Amino acid sequence: MIKWNSSDSIGCIGDDFSQGTYLLLIQVQNTHSISFGRFDKGRTIDIESGYYIYIGSALNQKGATSLGNRLSRHCLRSPDKTEHHIRMKLLDFFDELGIHYTKNPSSKTLFWNIDHLVNLDDAEIKGIIFIRSPHPFEIAWSEYLENLEETSIIAKGLGANDSKDHTHVQKLDLGLKDKSVKSWFKNLIVDLP
Repeated sequence: MIKWNSSDSIGCIGDDFSQGTYLLLIQVQNTHSISFGRFDKGRTIDIESGYYIYIGSALNQKGATSLGNRLSRHCLRSPDKTEHHIRMKLLDFFDELGIHYTKNPSSKTLFWNIDHLVNLDDAEIKGIIFIRSPHPFEIAWSEYLENLEETSIIAKGLGANDSKDHTHVQKLDLGLKDKSVKSWFKNLIVDLP
């Protein structure tokens, strides 16, 4: 059964685990050329305005790589920038679901590939879907999303440090208005393997 937060922007499946796999729906307002840390030796990649999906996992029961802490961290930017608007909704939802997270994390440094995208001032996390399970779904979800007509690969292996054959940051090519993109994302959970 899927549980949604009050604004229907965050969905959860499962209720027994502090680990999980998740999707972030990210909207970027402007076009950028950015490097994703050390990915592809720091080569810059063109990021067009639009929507992106990131597939990630947090498979430890405690610490920085538990589901609560990992998702909370994604919703922060580096210290000189504001956090994503969805972060307080996420933390409220965690409280409702009994998911542990660190209330006052240390300053965020850009470490993971995705950090470089979500740290942009005009990038905003618009939706989050996660499954609470100790089993990794990243590869299956990546394969599924890579094969949809609505997605395209930005750079092979991007965000997929543990699986170079897949891509965990994908562009949505829906050509739809914001409300339709959010609806598409919300319905995605039904079809995921």
